[in-house]
Amino acid sequence: MTYWLQKLAQDRIKKKPRSSGITMMLDRCLGLGGTEDLIHMAGEYLDQIKLSFGTAVLVSETFLRTKIDLAINSGIDIYPGGTLMEIAYQQQEDIQYINWVKNLGFSMIEISDGIFNIDRKKRSDTIKRSKDAGLKVITEVGAKDSEVEIPISQICEDIILDLDHGAEKVIIEGRESGKNIGVYDNEGNILDKKVINYGEAIYEATFQEMAKDDNVFVFGLGVDDPKGHYGTTKDLHKIYGKMRSFDTPLSEDGLTGIGIGAALAGLRPIYVHQRMDFLLLCMNQLVNMASKIRYISSGEHSVPIVIRAAIGRSWGQGAQHSQALQSYFMHIPGIKVIAPTTPHDAKGGLIASIRDNNPVIFIEHRMLHKNAGYVPSESYEIEFGKGRVLKEGNDITIVGVSHTVEDSLRAADLLKDVGVSAEVIDPISLSPIDYEIIRKSVNKTKKLLVIDNGWTTCGFSSEIIADIAINCENIKCERVGFSDTPCPTTPVLEKYFYPNPTSIAITANKMCGGDVEWSPPEVIQHEILSFKGPF
Repeated sequence: MTYWLQKLAQDRIKKKPRSSGITMMLDRCLGLGGTEDLIHMAGEYLDQIKLSFGTAVLVSETFLRTKIDLAINSGIDIYPGGTLMEIAYQQQEDIQYINWVKNLGFSMIEISDGIFNIDRKKRSDTIKRSKDAGLKVITEVGAKDSEVEIPISQICEDIILDLDHGAEKVIIEGRESGKNIGVYDNEGNILDKKVINYGEAIYEATFQEMAKDDNVFVFGLGVDDPKGHYGTTKDLHKIYGKMRSFDTPLSEDGLTGIGIGAALAGLRPIYVHQRMDFLLLCMNQLVNMASKIRYISSGEHSVPIVIRAAIGRSWGQGAQHSQALQSYFMHIPGIKVIAPTTPHDAKGGLIASIRDNNPVIFIEHRMLHKNAGYVPSESYEIEFGKGRVLKEGNDITIVGVSHTVEDSLRAADLLKDVGVSAEVIDPISLSPIDYEIIRKSVNKTKKLLVIDNGWTTCGFSSEIIADIAINCENIKCERVGFSDTPCPTTPVLEKYFYPNPTSIAITANKMCGGDVEWSPPEVIQHEILSFKGPF
């Protein structure tokens, strides 16, 4: 053991100055004698000394310069804590502060916003200005306030921007106590869940799987766009390199073939489509190739490719850009189809899709990307073919798909006013489907209303109702979905074409024997009003 420790120590000494495994000491106003003793005893193992809690302004300039010289002469970077930088911002003396740090002989400066918010542009300019002054820059991201929750995607974005503008290292705020702050709970344990939105959940799933498995890569139109396809692929090309996250031209058929070939070679591609409509251009690749290879090779070859496809209405994109074509793929054996509604299921569903050895169509409605919910921090999978009861009720069963699950929950709230208790089910997985959870519910309520995100003819709703008709008795069934016309463009027509909470509630109330003239107050769908496009 002694030999091993000695060897480790020597290896550490040889590697100084180090780019990884850096040791930083928090100096809470150690005296000059103590500093000298520390450096004499352990200077070879120290990389940085941080004068914390604003202590750099509590001592004399002579004292400070002496301590700085002791550190610099021993090859140790030394800098004052970031709180002083934040105070300088508040007093509009940030430039003077940078000059003060430089003139005293500090080798490094810390820039943070853990107490006071600092404008993103100003923060980036300060990093560049400090570097131009000859200072090494270390930054800190995250908040000191225990009530503030920052999504991992935002933290990653801040880290990338800091590094891009010249920061040498970035610290993630954890507070000295390590309790009830940042990623820690009241006991100092890493939080097992947090509130993030649907798009962030997809990003986190992708990020974690790419970190875990070098075979996972992402490609598609707009993947490396500054906003990263609703934030789901933002800056992945900067983190994992352009060989594992890259933009593509408009050649869906050819690129699907490339993805299938990569999957056959042992990789796990994620092909991102901004619109499901254009999967029609690669139907031969998906239906005749990807779905059948495992079967015709007797399981010798697998095609673990994930096709991410956005569906749904959005500020009048019309007939060729608003379609939900999930029923096309539900019809094909060998392809799994999943359409998560919640951020929790989006993360777990995408991870399950990436790890699955079959081709998977991962459907995400445009209007879901900003919806927030609790999501575990660790990697996890949800099971294909397992649905979820989101709201229990006794009078009627409502089954939605993707965004229509949200609308169904809103409709269930409206139905309370007329005494109707609705049970809402999210199947999550469309192929395979959890028929049992639906059968169990309708055997209790005796009424089934299916809300489709596509056309009712030969669609998802048809399949659900057909199964219930075959396997259950005395069940009253109805469905709401697209009429047999192309998707309209104008907002006025969209309002009547697409299922919404009001139309769902009216249909459900009639099925339950309610007043046929009843009409609930219109529900404002904020996600539709606020939608600004894929970028």
